[in-house]
Amino acid sequence: MDSNKVLRIGLMLVGAAVLLVWFLGRVPDEGSVEEPSVVERPDGVASRAPSKDGAPSAIRDAGVELGERDEDPASSGYDDHPSIRQYRAITRYPSSTRRLTTQSTDLLQPNKRHERKQPVPDPVGNADRTWEVLYTADRYFVRGEEPITVSLALWHEGDPVIPTGVTMVATPRAASGSGAQVELSVERVDAELRALLVPNEHWPEYIGELDVTGTFSAPGLQAQTGRLTFYFTANARTPARFTGTFSDDIRNGDLTVAVGVSVETAGTYRIEANLFDQNDQPIAWSQAETTLSPGTSDVSLIFYGLAFHDAGAVAPFTLRQLRGYRLRRGDSPHREDMPSYEAEYETSARYSLADFRSVPHDSPHKQRMIERYRDAIERGVVLTEPEFVGDGRQR
Repeated sequence: MDSNKVLRIGLMLVGAAVLLVWFLGRVPDEGSVEEPSVVERPDGVASRAPSKDGAPSAIRDAGVELGERDEDPASSGYDDHPSIRQYRAITRYPSSTRRLTTQSTDLLQPNKRHERKQPVPDPVGNADRTWEVLYTADRYFVRGEEPITVSLALWHEGDPVIPTGVTMVATPRAASGSGAQVELSVERVDAELRALLVPNEHWPEYIGELDVTGTFSAPGLQAQTGRLTFYFTANARTPARFTGTFSDDIRNGDLTVAVGVSVETAGTYRIEANLFDQNDQPIAWSQAETTLSPGTSDVSLIFYGLAFHDAGAVAPFTLRQLRGYRLRRGDSPHREDMPSYEAEYETSARYSLADFRSVPHDSPHKQRMIERYRDAIERGVVLTEPEFVGDGRQR
């Protein structure tokens, strides 16, 4: 490329960066996870920038119906603006604890896979798209001696067809050579084929991704190949386990549940769980990230009080789907899973809604962000709302 042209492009990029910094007024706090910074497009319309994880922060952090908002007595007259109302709605709770609803499927079913029935991806043998396939399993994360059930189902013009020539081979991603592969035994169950795999029996020291590659064909259909990926933590690599000891209390208007953890490997851990009320309705999700040393420790999960009011929750409350892992930031694999806790814990029945705080979460960072919105509005910047922000509820 011409050197003068390179120079002109570089100057344009520098100029654009300067304009962006001028527009924002201040550089966002490093490490912030709820930063819905405003970026002005070339056509003059402003929109929210993607978050660090690639998703618009409004989508990632949505908490309740967007029409709900808290009142700010220090309002400068712009709090009825849709963008400020939306920001208040998606920051009603701290980032470590959120409202759960029956539609929060990724949190209510934390280890569910999401493969769906789809046309066989063969433009020649399935040009009319009459062949459909579902290749899936019962989990994604596999811990210790847990088994995996892999299933394969095939349809032609809507009618079940038993695949032929089926093979399923499991291979750890980090392994090399055919010696690391394990061929699974496949059997027919009703109208589908299934195979059972217990990774710990074959790779008792392994941690990381694991592939199960399936090949199949059928009369009138050429051989097809599919692949499922799992994340496996061998029993010998388990960093910690839940002890089954719990306690609960109200602190500063929030429900705190202390969870016992027996730690083998020191490090930073992330523990999370879901909470339900007496009527089995979901209330809230909570997550704690903390550094643990070898030995037995208690980890506190804090469920924000406002969620109990928003849910109309009735005590006693039940803690379920307790899970956790040790973080390995910047490493591969990036985590070591703990075995999930299959039992439940029921809190004291003495709590009432009056025990819980009923005001939305506030913080200096949240107030700074609202001031940035107001400043942008005062300067005439046009703020647009995302066309879709889910159902307005926290996932």
